[in-house]
Amino acid sequence: MKKSALKQQEQLAKQIQNEALVRLMLLARYQDKKLSLSEQDAYNRSLQKIEWHSVTDVTMFTMREIASVRKALETTEKTEAFIHQQCLSFTSPEAKNQCLIVLKQIAAADKSDPRENQFIHQVEAALGLAHA
Repeated sequence: MKKSALKQQEQLAKQIQNEALVRLMLLARYQDKKLSLSEQDAYNRSLQKIEWHSVTDVTMFTMREIASVRKALETTEKTEAFIHQQCLSFTSPEAKNQCLIVLKQIAAADKSDPRENQFIHQVEAALGLAHA
């Protein structure tokens, strides 16, 4: 019984992390104010790799979260708070690094934009991975 409960806890924590990653992936796509096909492809490839454990389908979750991502983009302060809130879900060094790898792949899918670079730096800082 204890092992089962522990496994459920771990799966729930992982799902919360996955949901935060999807929100950050969506945010990464909107940084340069354009949605390119190459960025969409990188996003879709990353989304398919996520082990999704929710009664809500990942596609439905994504569609529901687009509104919160757009709202977060209204001001710099809202964007920073949104990034920080999502990054709190990543507690292990492995999870933090994997999050950053995925976001960098999405941001780099089309031509580099200073806003995308700034976003990556904000996420690094929120994850505690910023280089001095």
